[in-house]
Amino acid sequence: MENRGNQKHIGIFGQSNVGKSTLFNLLLDQDYSIVSQECGTTTDPVYKAMEVPGLGPCLFIDTAGLFDQTNLEKDRMKRSLKVIEECDLCLVVVQEGMISWDFIEDLHRKKKKILLVQNGPLSKETKAKIKEDLLPFNKDLILKKLADELGDVKEVGLLDGLVKKGDRLLLVMPQDIQAPKGRLILPQVMTLRACLDMGCLALCCKPENLDQILKDDGKDLDLVITDSQIFKEVKKALPQGLPLTSFSVLMARYKGDIKSYVAGAHKLDQLDENAKILISEACTHAPMEEDIGRVKIPRLLRKKLGQKIKIDFVRGLDFPDNVKDYDLVISCGSCMFNRQRTLARIDQVKAQGVAISNYGIIIAKLKRILEEIRY
Repeated sequence: MENRGNQKHIGIFGQSNVGKSTLFNLLLDQDYSIVSQECGTTTDPVYKAMEVPGLGPCLFIDTAGLFDQTNLEKDRMKRSLKVIEECDLCLVVVQEGMISWDFIEDLHRKKKKILLVQNGPLSKETKAKIKEDLLPFNKDLILKKLADELGDVKEVGLLDGLVKKGDRLLLVMPQDIQAPKGRLILPQVMTLRACLDMGCLALCCKPENLDQILKDDGKDLDLVITDSQIFKEVKKALPQGLPLTSFSVLMARYKGDIKSYVAGAHKLDQLDENAKILISEACTHAPMEEDIGRVKIPRLLRKKLGQKIKIDFVRGLDFPDNVKDYDLVISCGSCMFNRQRTLARIDQVKAQGVAISNYGIIIAKLKRILEEIRY
C-alpha cells in the first residue's frame, strides 16, 4: 500500500448519530468503527486505507460528530475540523433535521470537494436547499462517484519541470544513523520511482563514492540529487554548471509551495539574535544524535543569527493555532503529510504574517548556495 502521505484523503463528516461510522464501515466492507446510538462514540478520527477501483489507494477518515452536545464537544469538534485540512474530498452524511448548513458552507469557503450522502428520506424543502451532489447510502455508487471526482485530478510530479525523458540523474544518498536499517528513506524511494515514471536513468551512490562516479559518468549527467545536509560538500565536488538539488527540496516542491519556502528562507537576512523560530516535524520518530531538525539546523541558525535565538519544536499534528510570536516557521519535507495538509499549514502561517520555509531550502540558504540549486 502506498505511503499515507501520498494517498487521497477522504473525510466523513456530519452531526452525531447521523450515520458516519456506519458509512465508514460500509465503504470499507468491515466493522472497523464502533457504531452506537450513544452520542460521542467516535472521539478521535479513525483512519483506514483501502484501494478504490479507478482511483487507487485512498485513506478514509471517520470523524467525531459535529455538535454532539456532550462535555467533550469542543475538543471533538476541534479534532474533526482539523481533519478538513488534509481532505481531498469531504463526504457529509445528512438526515432530515440533521444537516449542518454552516459547516457545509465552511467547506465551500475552504474550496473543498463535497459529496452529500443521504441517510434516510429528505423533505422536498430540504432537497431544494441542497446545492451539492446528493448520493444514496450505496457503497458502489459512492465509490464510483469518488473515482469520478478525484480520478481526473492532475497529480504534481516530484521531478516535473526539472528533468525530461532520457535524462541521467545521480542520487547521492548518505546511509548514516538516521537511515532505516535495510531500507531507504521515503523521499529517496519516491525519487527513484519518479525517475522510472519519467523514463530517466538513475545512478545511485554514497558520498564516499561520488568522486569515482563523477570521474566515470560525470560528463553525461543532467542533474544531481543529494541529501540537504551534505549540500555544500557535494556542490564542491561537482563540475561547473552541473545542476544540483536535494530530496528535501523535491519534497518541498511536491508537497508544499516552493515560492513561499524560498521567500521564507530570505527572511533570515532580516533576523538577529532576538529572533524566535519554530521548527515543525511531520513525523514522530525519536530524535537521534545529530538529528537534522533538532540539532543540525538549530546549530546552523545559531551560527548565523547568534546563540541567544529562541527555537521551539513541534511534531506531528501538534501545531499551534497562533504563530504570530514567531519570526519564521521551518517545516520538514512533510513526507508523512499529504499535500492538502501541508498547503493548509502554509496558508495558516502566512495568514498570520509569518514567514515559512523548509529544511532543504533553509539549509541551502544557511550554506550560501540557495541561488545555485535547482528548485
